[in-house]
Amino acid sequence: MKPAISVKSRRYSRAAALSMAALVFSLSGVPTPALTRAHASTHTSVPAQKSPRILSVEKWREDLHFLVDKVETNHRFPFSKITKEAFEGAAADLQARIPSLSDHDIVVEMAALVAMLGDGHSRLSLPVAQGEAQGRAHTETPAPADRDLLLRRYPVSFYLFGDGLSIPGAIGSHTEFIGAQVVRIGRMTAAKALQAVRRVASVDNEIGHKLSGPMLLGLAEVCSACGVVDDMENLPLLIRDTAGKESEIVVKPQDPLTPVAYIQAFELPGRPVPLWLKNRTDPHWFEYLPEKRAVFCQVNAIQDKPGETMASFSSKLAAFIEANPVERLVLDLRWNGGGNNYLNRSLILALTRSPKVNRFGRLFTIIGRTTFSAAMNLTSDLEHWTNTLFVGEATGSTTSHYGDARRHTLPNSGLTLRLSSIYWRDWTADEKRPWIAPDLPAELSSKDYLDGTDPVLEAALGFRAPDDLAGQLLWAFDRGGFDAAYTRFYKFSTDPETAGIDIQADLHRFGRALLEKAKFAEAVQVFWQNAADHPDSFEAHLDLGEAYLGAGKKDEAAKSLEKALSLKPGDARAKELLAKAKLQHP
Repeated sequence: MKPAISVKSRRYSRAAALSMAALVFSLSGVPTPALTRAHASTHTSVPAQKSPRILSVEKWREDLHFLVDKVETNHRFPFSKITKEAFEGAAADLQARIPSLSDHDIVVEMAALVAMLGDGHSRLSLPVAQGEAQGRAHTETPAPADRDLLLRRYPVSFYLFGDGLSIPGAIGSHTEFIGAQVVRIGRMTAAKALQAVRRVASVDNEIGHKLSGPMLLGLAEVCSACGVVDDMENLPLLIRDTAGKESEIVVKPQDPLTPVAYIQAFELPGRPVPLWLKNRTDPHWFEYLPEKRAVFCQVNAIQDKPGETMASFSSKLAAFIEANPVERLVLDLRWNGGGNNYLNRSLILALTRSPKVNRFGRLFTIIGRTTFSAAMNLTSDLEHWTNTLFVGEATGSTTSHYGDARRHTLPNSGLTLRLSSIYWRDWTADEKRPWIAPDLPAELSSKDYLDGTDPVLEAALGFRAPDDLAGQLLWAFDRGGFDAAYTRFYKFSTDPETAGIDIQADLHRFGRALLEKAKFAEAVQVFWQNAADHPDSFEAHLDLGEAYLGAGKKDEAAKSLEKALSLKPGDARAKELLAKAKLQHP
């Protein structure tokens, strides 16, 4: 058994100086002019390393000590998903292995160590020319102290569509492979390769791996450290084109000092630009779809923008809806990785104050694997305060999560460590909810992506809501179980617009539908509510008695049926059920 690492054995007064010395990339990802092409050329072929060469073993161990100390003293609560003993044991193991690892392997292993926290906001940012390999940072990621520590991207990107891992973007001559499915990558099947890099991804939940896994497979040094490829200088890919033909290609990592701007399918000549990809860099915008009498509104970041705050945008959106023939609003958050939580309020108020769209079947919110951080808080608020239906895939963040990461610079390598400082709690009492799931699941296939179609938006625009509450409750139950049905009932019964409506008949019809499905326990809850709300209703107590009987609770059934008979003496059906309730098994 290896000894636990001592996290307080050193001081790091040099950290500030090293951080200041590190050259910083701009937010646009363009390298500083100080990084000359002569220096860059030394990176085109990196030999395999069996020991650290950029930093000494001692310096790497200092950085590891620093990392462990910062995790244990600066994270809001680091050990909610892993024990301190397991974390320190893994750190001690890495400390012992540092002499036998390459510099890049050490970087990847330290990222994997932080990923053990199970917190999507806390991570060791993998150093690339653009500054942030997994693309979720809202602040700059400084370059490492030595540019030899930068990781390299392959000339093709990867994305996990509904039909498997595919190539959505590429550079140069590799654009001919856009749209191809990836059968094998390196020495593994696509599925096994995604599994191999999981340990490096800092995510909140399983959905987060659908986003991070393909990104990590695009990094040469990660593929090497995780055993995906034997020779990271030559990554073999077995791909299947749109006609079903398979072929093997080999791709090489790009110059680490040059930001890689992948060409996407919709940027190729003659390709349509789908609405959901039209303005991804715009924090918030909307467009009217007259043939659908719908507004498509995309909020890609929770932030103000030059000339328009979130509050003024929300006001403009609300005014447009009020002044035009709008029958539904589709709010698209699938690209939203977060921002400023405190800016969510204006949009929530605008939607809750709009009776035209804040109704079941008229307000839709598209969510997905990138819906994260402040966008997750917005999603939670939408679930709580509005009548929205969620469309797409589950969120890439847990509903209660750690966030507001603070940056720390490792003293020798200059790598950036981000650690959560605040715990954001969900509106429900269940702090273990892994995500918010869609009411209308819809996935994008690689063919959809190539064709420029959007089945997720189509699902929102094509939905036809049941006319009455009973139909809505049954629809929710069939898709999300009793919890989903209860949420619909809760929203209806607590909305000032509908709270005064008598729903006895709706609960009766919903409960009878549950009885037909032999869902007796669930029917008991529905009929109990109906009987409590309508204590003088013969039908409500009769329904409850029958549900109790189906659930095998004969004593409770007898009490409800006796109450029913007291309200309608002599009723044949009530007497028949009461007799069954009082019949004792031999």
